[in-house]
Amino acid sequence: MFLNVPQDEKRRKKWFQAVLRDNPKTKSNFFCCEDHFDAASKALDRLQVIQNKFCRDATDAHWCVRNLILHRDLELPTITKFMKDACKRFFDIARSHPNALLRSVADYEPDHRRHFIRGPRNVLTDPPNALTAAVDSLIEVNDTYD
Repeated sequence: MFLNVPQDEKRRKKWFQAVLRDNPKTKSNFFCCEDHFDAASKALDRLQVIQNKFCRDATDAHWCVRNLILHRDLELPTITKFMKDACKRFFDIARSHPNALLRSVADYEPDHRRHFIRGPRNVLTDPPNALTAAVDSLIEVNDTYD
């Protein structure tokens, strides 16, 4: 995706830190994949809470119904599952793209010196959280009895 670089010096510096780029150059446009804006786990948790509230309101479920039951019945993936699937789709498309720069993104390996900074590939290797694992196991059980 093409993005406009902020003109304000402080915002530009924060912006390039969020994109995990060193030595930001003054350009008006910038190309990067949206995975460089790696969402923090707290932000994903907040999105998951919003999704859970929406599921509860949409189904008019009682307070004692578990969120994983709502996700299973609605066949709705959790936020983390959706993010993993979106990243996987992006990297699958990037492998066969005619643009050499996008193909090189698919072969990305994180730098071992900067292992504490999450790269776009790390989303694919993260273990599932408790809610996602529970929803997946319930879906598998339902599929075996259908």
